[in-house]
Amino acid sequence: MINKIIIGMSQALNQEFGDDFNIYAESIEQNLDTPCFLITNIVHTHDAKLSNRYQNNNSFMVQYFPKSDTDSLNEINNVVSRLEDSLEWITVDGSKVRGTNMESNTSDNVLNFQIDYNVRTVRKSEDVERMNNLKYKGVV
Repeated sequence: MINKIIIGMSQALNQEFGDDFNIYAESIEQNLDTPCFLITNIVHTHDAKLSNRYQNNNSFMVQYFPKSDTDSLNEINNVVSRLEDSLEWITVDGSKVRGTNMESNTSDNVLNFQIDYNVRTVRKSEDVERMNNLKYKGVV
């Protein structure tokens, strides 16, 4: 489920920011091609509910690395509201999923934008052979 959410987030970011912004889902040690986004899943919980239903809670960090070193805060401020708008609703497996608990801060000229996606899933249950017809006679 995590990878499907990351794909949905990447598609939403690409739609909003275009091909001029690189999107990474794996840590890059060096040679970042800026401006770019790095998407990381920071918390994942998986809770069993009734029957074959599950609740997946995921917190993601989207880091934005600006192109400019001299005007990075202005660039970051312009990106924050666009992130909020573009990531509020993403598509995962053909269904819309809403992002909640958005929070952002800036550290060392990098925007850290946190968002939660909580998804309910249903696992396919095994087909169980059903009982055939039962005939009975009752006497009173």
